[in-house]
Amino acid sequence: MFIALLGPVSGAHFNPVVTLATWRMGRSPYDGPTAREVAAYLAAQIAGVIGGALRGSSQNGQ
Repeated sequence: MFIALLGPVSGAHFNPVVTLATWRMGRSPYDGPTAREVAAYLAAQIAGVIGGALRGSSQNGQ
């Protein structure tokens, strides 16, 4: 539901699977992301996952 809601605004690139599937299938309101955009999305998504994991583990005292 979130992807359908925010897809027209941001492309709904919430995780690497959505980004890669959109790029591979070319199904998007704006003809899909370019290879350069895919690389930037993936880098940001992976950095976000790592940052979130580090923050979460530091809050739990581990």
